[in-house]
Amino acid sequence: MAKSWLHELRRRHVFRVAAAYAVVGWLLIQIATQVFPFFHIPDWSVRLLVLLVLAGFPVALVLAWAFDATPHGIVRTEPEGQPVLRRGPSGTWTVGVVGAVIAVGIGVGYWQWHRGSPAAPARISTTGNAASGKASGKTAAPQTPVANSLALPQTMAGPIPVEPKSVAVLPFENLSADPDNRYFAEGMQDMILTKLADIGDLKVISRTSTEKYASRPDNLREVARQLAVANILEGSVQKVGNQVLINVQLIDAKTDDHLWAQAYTRTLDNVFGVEGEVAQQIAQALHAKLTEREQQVLAAKPTQNVDAWNAYLRGLASNLGAGGAAEDYRRTAGFYADAVKLDPGFALAWARLSEIDSRIYQLHFDRSQSLAAEAKQAADTALKLAPDSGEAWLARGLYLSRVESNYPEAIAALTKARMRLPNSGEVLAAFSDIEAREGQWEQAINNIDMTSIVDPRNTRLLLQHVRLHAMRREWPDASAVLAHALAIAPNDASLIACKASIAQALGHFDQAQPLLASLPIQPDDPSVFETRVMQWLYDHQYAAAIGALKNAVAGPDPSLGGKIGDYWYLLGFAQQLAGDPAAARDVGGSTRQAGGDAESFAGRTVDRHGPRPGVRGAWRKGQGARGRRARDAIATRIDGRDARAVVAGTTRAHRSADG
Repeated sequence: MAKSWLHELRRRHVFRVAAAYAVVGWLLIQIATQVFPFFHIPDWSVRLLVLLVLAGFPVALVLAWAFDATPHGIVRTEPEGQPVLRRGPSGTWTVGVVGAVIAVGIGVGYWQWHRGSPAAPARISTTGNAASGKASGKTAAPQTPVANSLALPQTMAGPIPVEPKSVAVLPFENLSADPDNRYFAEGMQDMILTKLADIGDLKVISRTSTEKYASRPDNLREVARQLAVANILEGSVQKVGNQVLINVQLIDAKTDDHLWAQAYTRTLDNVFGVEGEVAQQIAQALHAKLTEREQQVLAAKPTQNVDAWNAYLRGLASNLGAGGAAEDYRRTAGFYADAVKLDPGFALAWARLSEIDSRIYQLHFDRSQSLAAEAKQAADTALKLAPDSGEAWLARGLYLSRVESNYPEAIAALTKARMRLPNSGEVLAAFSDIEAREGQWEQAINNIDMTSIVDPRNTRLLLQHVRLHAMRREWPDASAVLAHALAIAPNDASLIACKASIAQALGHFDQAQPLLASLPIQPDDPSVFETRVMQWLYDHQYAAAIGALKNAVAGPDPSLGGKIGDYWYLLGFAQQLAGDPAAARDVGGSTRQAGGDAESFAGRTVDRHGPRPGVRGAWRKGQGARGRRARDAIATRIDGRDARAVVAGTTRAHRSADG
């Protein structure tokens, strides 16, 4: 019977029709995948064509079985008389079912191959023509594994739900032959992210949470899970001479389907505005509603000056790669200053310049009136040029808070920034900073907690969250947030030191010691250094504490800024505990000579990791991990019946030094 079937299939030309259909269908699909994007036809149309071709396969086989083309036209094919193949539905149904099974198998195989092989970005050839080709290498950024469920995005209220209109922009891949052009890729990514963050109907993840991922990660679904987003935007930038090619693709992280993709070929003098076009297309792909103001923001071009644009992108890249050193901030500020010098109407560059200047002032890297005036002028100019700009209002709010300590007006400016920057974790963090300084603890904790929605893997903000709970002696909450941060970055020295600091505050000195043993003793990391000094004091190792502190204040690192005042205070305190009150009094005079100001000693110092009480303020007011509990713990471990009097005397002496 099998021979009869094969004979009949050959006689009715079913094999010939199947082969011809497969060839033609494959050609149609290949043409569609190459041509449709050129005419901006959506990706779903290609998938629809594939489904139609597969669905037509069994139909073609059935028609080949039932009919034949003759010189007299299309006629029904008659069987040769075999009983099994007599006229009737059995043969037709059999051919149709077999064809459907083959089509489904091909469709499943195609889908598996497609989701495992994302399209490689186009590249610019050395002759200036766009050509297709694989990326020559990935931007090497370490993947961040999930240690456990604590590493998944969450607030104090629980896990963060994944919203359909949520997107994370991964670092753009630099495909240029010149590695120095990396700044251009990083700057373009930031510009697109900035435009997307202006759209209120979208949830957009901040760059600080995506910067450690690869440009084209293999585990896209896991990346989306770690960021609590439904969609991922991948991109690449290639710059050759005056020509730029920008490839972007929006991917549904759950299915790996490409929701939208586009390649933009531009020259440097007309690249302005690409970021707005990309943001507009992404909003359409995710069905986000745009207000009239948002449409205007997306359409606006920040500058038309090529050199100013280039300087601005270098500033963005410099800011991304900066540490906490003074020279890093100054280098970034220099790029923004070049941008506004080249184009005085570049409002966004003025806003960024003000933000960096006010940060330099806040960190005591430069407390000159000239810098304060420059920060104010930059913020005012940004607002004058773009009165509806969220970045301009943010710059003004940060200036008022960091430089003038004018918190009511700063809150008013930040409120306007929040209305225009709905996806900015930086605005929420600024609110939290001011509220903590004003003693509004609940609001401060709530705002810093909410930053996790748009910046879930920013350990600096998580550390700020921990410290706010510590200031209120809310140790279970502080420990819970810290455990979440350590799940994201288990080797972060500041987080480990914070864990040791909490153990110290609870009197668990034996738990703090092994945590600190592996950390470096370097004054340029205040969070680690101060915790090590405190551990020496708890363990009566006064000589070790005094030696380290003397080295720190003898030749202070300029990057320490205002923290050097806390080191002087700790030195005097250590000498008092060591039984040398005369040396402690000498330290008080040296502190004032060294330029320690009232802010550093009144407990309002803000270091590079966010708001925290200064060492003196924490000890005096009984707040935080170095507060009353820590002071009492040291007192109980000092030999002698008048140990508490020694601590109290130290506090009185330094209160007198404040005048």
